Amino acid sequence: MLFIVSFSSYCLNAQVKVNPDSKNVSEFHSFYISFENIFSHDTEIDTCGCTDLYQTYPNPTDDITTFSFYLGEENTVSLIIFDLRGNQVDLLINNEKFPKGVSYRSFSLKSLSIGIYEYQLITPNTMKTKKLIIAR
Repeated sequence: MLFIVSFSSYCLNAQVKVNPDSKNVSEFHSFYISFENIFSHDTEIDTCGCTDLYQTYPNPTDDITTFSFYLGEENTVSLIIFDLRGNQVDLLINNEKFPKGVSYRSFSLKSLSIGIYEYQLITPNTMKTKKLIIAR
């Protein structure tokens, strides 16, 4: 087995080759691990760069909360809130272009009822989901 590893402040990029004697490039398997928020619940492994969705602050919230995320490259982003039945209840960001790096956005959630929600960050190559609690 051959390992090729690179590390940045946000993620570990590793490539694994099962047979090091083979010259077949397709035998390399790449994966990325984010260390910025290691307990996050990712719905998909990010294979195009390091993208991460952070926990909202404050959480639980009663009104205004701040959403933050990291993009490994400039990308188009949507940020959606769902109830626990999977129904979309709010579209906070709709296909908006964001630069590489950490971005922050604050929103009022006063229109949402008390309860537990999921918020989802969607880019063309990644979907990340976390939980949000509204308590008044």
